[in-house]
Amino acid sequence: MEEYQFSLKDGKTLKLLIMNDAQADNTWITDNMIVSGVHFVEDNTVEFPYATGGQAIVYTAGNRQEFSQQPVAAPSAIPMIFTTSL
Repeated sequence: MEEYQFSLKDGKTLKLLIMNDAQADNTWITDNMIVSGVHFVEDNTVEFPYATGGQAIVYTAGNRQEFSQQPVAAPSAIPMIFTTSL
């Protein structure tokens, strides 16, 4: 992803983000931020693919923050749930 920043005549700043289709597929725009690099965003919580982890960039008004998540290994065995009719 490439970032370009422009100063406008009215004193405001415009930031332009340029990315390929794959990056755009993992970019989310919410009411107060843009999050790029994650599987899903909801209520200020982000979701990375468990097996691969990943890196994300979060843009909010005037701020840019990068963070990452290491891969998470699945448990070797998932316990079975037994149900019984009454």
